[in-house]
Amino acid sequence: MHDPGQFVFASYQHRALTSPIATALVHLGDAWHATSPQLGQGANMALLDAVALGRAMAEAPTVGDALVAYQDTGAGMSGSTS
Repeated sequence: MHDPGQFVFASYQHRALTSPIATALVHLGDAWHATSPQLGQGANMALLDAVALGRAMAEAPTVGDALVAYQDTGAGMSGSTS
């Protein structure tokens, strides 16, 4: 590189749906909250979401309750799966 004009600066963004749940549909990973591909976090967020959804399904009395609990975790967005 010989001058600053040769560099391309990356732009980082995080986009999220308002809710990861819809009729007969649950969004995980990039389908719920997509980040810039340079961050390489799509698979990690999908795994965190899957763990959170699995825990919610195991602990909630109904599927509807589990989906609400899953949504409330924020899962991959914050890294929380509790």
